[in-house]
Amino acid sequence: MTLAVAELSWSEPSLRVRALSRKRPHLLTRGVCKNDGCEQSVRCSGLCSRCYSRWLRTGELGPPRRIYQPAKGRTCINEGCDEPVRCKGMCSRHYDRLIRTDVCPSCGGLKNRGYGVCEACYRRSHAVQHEESQRTCTGCNETLPIEQFAWRTHQSGWKRNSRCRACRNREARERTAAMPKEERQRRRAAQRVRLKKRLANDPEWALRRKIRQSCKTLGLSFAEVMAAWEERGHQCEICYRTPAPGEIRLHIDHDHQTGAFRDFLCSGCNTGLGQLREDIAILRSAIRYLTRSSHQEESG
Repeated sequence: MTLAVAELSWSEPSLRVRALSRKRPHLLTRGVCKNDGCEQSVRCSGLCSRCYSRWLRTGELGPPRRIYQPAKGRTCINEGCDEPVRCKGMCSRHYDRLIRTDVCPSCGGLKNRGYGVCEACYRRSHAVQHEESQRTCTGCNETLPIEQFAWRTHQSGWKRNSRCRACRNREARERTAAMPKEERQRRRAAQRVRLKKRLANDPEWALRRKIRQSCKTLGLSFAEVMAAWEERGHQCEICYRTPAPGEIRLHIDHDHQTGAFRDFLCSGCNTGLGQLREDIAILRSAIRYLTRSSHQEESG
């Protein structure tokens, strides 16, 4: 009796071997791996290649390892290729070609060694299609907004951490407290050196860092302040002067009663408002005084 391959139950090892042995007759005599749960063909001592190699290294069999399966629902990023993804957003054929050349296999641009493709193709293949609005922290088991989970790098792109920022900060403090004193001092000194070097080499990053720290101290929105910074043209809103290189940068002015952000002021204007107690009546009196003095000088 002839059995069709499509009619076989692949859960039965004996039938699977009979179907595969049409092109490989030696499987009729070898059979399948004797490790429980493994249905691969025998290589040696009644075991398949994976189980036999593990037995040689560890002396134990253990449960069979999961065989690589292509990512479900994702296809190769190369145009005209509908093969399932194997790694870095590409199928097996394009990925094997990728590791042997410096050219991006998708667009032909310069390949980034860390990504395996150019940066544009990497971002396109790992773009976030949908992001949940809330997530349950694995540390405190609380459901928090997704903004409470920081980003982290992953082999398949950027992903959110499984623990919230508060839990990660607490764990970092505990690890630091458990360190010997000499190790803590060494790490802090190395961190200060790296920070000093980056502040000197990247002025734009240093400015954003200073503004972020000021916003955190004053309780302001960093996005709102940076949008105003780019819109105002980096000048004082009272005297319309832009600080020269080497001068003190503009100050973030805010309402001391409501805490709302107002604008950017130079050091002199910001100090002047503070000395006059931000009182409109005092400012008007000062204007009248200056106006009267100027009239007296003109008449005299």
